[in-house]
Amino acid sequence: MNSKVAATLEEQIKKQQEKLAQLKARKQAIDARVKASESKKSRTDDTRRRILIGAMVLDQWKNNSDSEAKTKQALDKFLTKDNDRKLFGLSPSSQG
Repeated sequence: MNSKVAATLEEQIKKQQEKLAQLKARKQAIDARVKASESKKSRTDDTRRRILIGAMVLDQWKNNSDSEAKTKQALDKFLTKDNDRKLFGLSPSSQG
């Protein structure tokens, strides 16, 4: 094989390898954006679920005093931060 042809082929290979590296980097950036978007959607959905569950529980409280008592009893065991406990009229915890 002619050395000039070989050199030209090597240059073409190098250019293609650089192009491949650029395409891989571009794909990686796109994949990262997709993953970030999916993560944000997941957090948004989780927040929405929490809000809806909270609204349901508050509605039950308005209509059923037994439900309020049972929920407060569960919250008394679940909540450990005093400022959170205060929101529900619970005494400060011994854990603080």
